[in-house]
Amino acid sequence: MLLSYGGTIGIICFLKIFKKETKSITVRGKEKKIRNYIKDIILVSISAQIVIMPIIAYNYKTISLTFFLTNILTSYLITLIIMFGLVIIIISFINIKFAMIFGKMYKLLINILQIVVRYTAEIPFSKIYLKTPYFWQIILYYLTIFYIYYLYQKFGKEIFITIKSKIFQKIRNKKIVAITLIITVSVSLIYINIPKELKIYFIDVGQGDSSLIITPQNTKILIDGGGSENYDIGKNILLPYLLNRRIDKIDYMLCSHFDTDHVRTD
Repeated sequence: MLLSYGGTIGIICFLKIFKKETKSITVRGKEKKIRNYIKDIILVSISAQIVIMPIIAYNYKTISLTFFLTNILTSYLITLIIMFGLVIIIISFINIKFAMIFGKMYKLLINILQIVVRYTAEIPFSKIYLKTPYFWQIILYYLTIFYIYYLYQKFGKEIFITIKSKIFQKIRNKKIVAITLIITVSVSLIYINIPKELKIYFIDVGQGDSSLIITPQNTKILIDGGGSENYDIGKNILLPYLLNRRIDKIDYMLCSHFDTDHVRTD
């Protein structure tokens, strides 16, 4: 639900801007409708992604670089699926057997959609894993993009000149620069000198063992990784667990023994 609202806000706020700035590359003529359609889908996708990207990164620890390709390939399919769903609901009140015939076509469309999504997800760099962003980073991101949106609405194409001039005006103010440096250095020194403790986490990987040790020197040690012949615990449990704790690097990995509930060897 949150993604739907966010995507809608992104389309409302940014689609008109993108269409206005790319109006010169719109192709005329009936034979060029497909190219214009693809351009519109890409612009809609980018507009929605601007707003929902932090939400996806926070909840799923990933971002996609091929979202526009997936949207182009699935937009017609999703439209047909919605239409068939409505038709099936209406016909089911009249004749359930006749509705079941449409249901088979509906199932076929669903299967095609799943195949398209699955194969586009396997494209290299289609999914990039991220550490869970901090809440303040998300707030800062939204403040930045909507401040830029506000400036664009007010100054149009001169937005970047406006931002540049504002930045230089603040840089010329020596007091602001000095205060910023003092705060940055102070916070950094406080953070560096905060006493660190040894942390040990026992990760729930189902039937199996996996432990994460973080030393006071911030060395990260993973002991065992769970395992299952029928389920990828590393991808579905361990990786999200580590990213949720903003860990993107393991310094040492230890395996106690090679039973399938401690490590996956295939």
